[in-house]
Amino acid sequence: MGGGNARVTLAQVYTDWVRATCEIAQAYAYQARLDDALSLLDSDAVRLVKPELPPRGRVRLQVQRAEVLRYKGWLNNDHGCYDAALAILSEIEETARSLADLGLQADIVDLIGALSYSKELGRSTLEAALEHFERGLALRRESKEPGDVAASLLHLGWVYQHRIGADEADARRAFELFQEAYRLAEHEDDPLLVAEAARHMADMHRRRGEWDEALAGHLEYVTLCEDEGCRLYLPPGYTMVGVSCLMLGDLDRALDYCERAYASA
Repeated sequence: MGGGNARVTLAQVYTDWVRATCEIAQAYAYQARLDDALSLLDSDAVRLVKPELPPRGRVRLQVQRAEVLRYKGWLNNDHGCYDAALAILSEIEETARSLADLGLQADIVDLIGALSYSKELGRSTLEAALEHFERGLALRRESKEPGDVAASLLHLGWVYQHRIGADEADARRAFELFQEAYRLAEHEDDPLLVAEAARHMADMHRRRGEWDEALAGHLEYVTLCEDEGCRLYLPPGYTMVGVSCLMLGDLDRALDYCERAYASA
């Protein structure tokens, strides 16, 4: 059966297996099945294969685990999950640097930034998060991955939007970063990243009392999340649509979306 150029090496099989496992775990996470995602990454199959994997594969699985823990920390406001994720990344950061894989290094640095942001939100100027996001952006630009660059721009926008002492210049910078992330994500056909950028621009419109624009952005967010089956992001999205409708005097629609938020939580 097969032969010649059709031969597939074990290393290629392992690479495909790691990619598929991480994609399934990410899909579970987006469906708000975070415990299922963690169970998959801790499964007997993963434990059996992991010793045979090349270092890049082992690191990629650990990055995925840290990402799921970040989602769980965000969903449950559990800083213990953030700390567990940071411990994982601390263990693998040096190995990732030794692999000369800019994309993988960028993912780790950016994820450390996201975890720092989540832990310090509302309590600091977020300088540690900013430093990691800027390093991650530089690595991603060097690796020439446009979609990943869009994610870094989005994350930098988080800092300028939410750090303690943010002023009008910070707000303008945040909005510009969200706009650039939106355009890049749209160009790269990344609907969930488009949704995230739309949500953050909508939130900035909300803070300025621009409720029509806020409603349009939050509706775009929930529509894209629904289309992509991303249940994880729907409860806060429905809530903000409801708030926008309430401020615009559409009470029936506001109640409908608040009920959707409750049902999806």
